[in-house]
Amino acid sequence: MIPNPEIESEFLALEISNNKIKKALAQKAQGKSVVHIHNTDIQSLNILLTKTSEQIKIIDIFLNLDNLITLHQRYKYEQIFKEPNCLYCITNAWEQREFLSCMDRIIDFRGRTPKKLGLEWSPSGYLALSALNVKDGYIDTAVDAHYANQELYDKWMRGSELKQGQVLFTTEAPMGNVAQVPDNKGYILSQRTIAFVTKDDLILDNFLATVLKSSSVFSKLESLTSGGTAKGISQKSLAKVDLPLPADLTEQQKISNLFLSLNCLITLHQRKYDCLVKLKKSLL
Repeated sequence: MIPNPEIESEFLALEISNNKIKKALAQKAQGKSVVHIHNTDIQSLNILLTKTSEQIKIIDIFLNLDNLITLHQRYKYEQIFKEPNCLYCITNAWEQREFLSCMDRIIDFRGRTPKKLGLEWSPSGYLALSALNVKDGYIDTAVDAHYANQELYDKWMRGSELKQGQVLFTTEAPMGNVAQVPDNKGYILSQRTIAFVTKDDLILDNFLATVLKSSSVFSKLESLTSGGTAKGISQKSLAKVDLPLPADLTEQQKISNLFLSLNCLITLHQRKYDCLVKLKKSLL
């Protein structure tokens, strides 16, 4: 399009991006496999126009917004490595260890239900953690919210209480979500979710959570799954998995801190990006 002298080309582009204009064009679209509109359809549209000086001011607003959106969308990972606390070299030896050799035990209450314990869920109390609310990196308390009173909690957990930082892993539907217990309030470990009790002298909880999310370990876990539509992994299969880890626990902690910082920055930039996109849509 070549705009006439009354309208700036950038302002015309903004007007065409307006949701009302998009809807009007969509109503005029023709065709099935290849949807299209004609020049006459575009020429029949009415757009709002203001004086040139105001057009330029509006253009500047959207250019600044687009620059901010691009900045947060690209998100420069290298900035984190400028932080003195995160800058380090891997100098110590790494080793491959069998997954189960790094664990004191695995807490797995597969098949346990309130009814089997002669009780029922409660309207409030201890939240049950299942494969539905253990997401990748966090607990979604709004999904599949079941609660246990003190009696059910004591009967269910029986000395296997979950502690802050302990790693949770969903074994099926979906397989492979990794999160950590957020606090010491107490939780029920429910369907298709297990928790690891690590050997403190071999592997840190934070590092275990990090390495389980790595593509190499996840691919290995995925290759060991069984089942049809809902693929799952058993404790027997976990015995076939090797974990790469530094023997030095200090180095494990540094690596964990690095990824924790990255996750925080990604979340921060994602929220800013989402807000800016919403602002742009509302202004359009």
